[in-house]
Amino acid sequence: METPQIFDQKSINEAQGFLLTLSSFDFNILLQIYGLVLPFTQNLYNILQSKSMDILFCAKEIETSMKKLEGIKTNKFSDIRKNVTERCGMPSCRKVRFSLQPEVQCRALFFEIMDTILLQLKHSL
Repeated sequence: METPQIFDQKSINEAQGFLLTLSSFDFNILLQIYGLVLPFTQNLYNILQSKSMDILFCAKEIETSMKKLEGIKTNKFSDIRKNVTERCGMPSCRKVRFSLQPEVQCRALFFEIMDTILLQLKHSL
């Protein structure tokens, strides 16, 4: 931190904690996942919230979004993991869920998020 002498210790500690969070594997994997997913869901949200609602058009847009999200689910995990690993290193074992290895835990998180979103879209049809 540049010129830390002008900040009190509480501000320095909070800034360091914030930086640690922003550079963590967990935060960055979620950032990558939602960075791929949100453009589709935001567009779909805007269509579904419009005043002139054509049911067939909305259903078609939901199906199109589901296909794109299925493609992300099928093809993007390795790319996401590689990008985050290059940026942050391998995930730590401090939050191992159900005694899973970090790689397995990361994959499970990715598929849980994708499956939940796809399930919600499927139920909206």
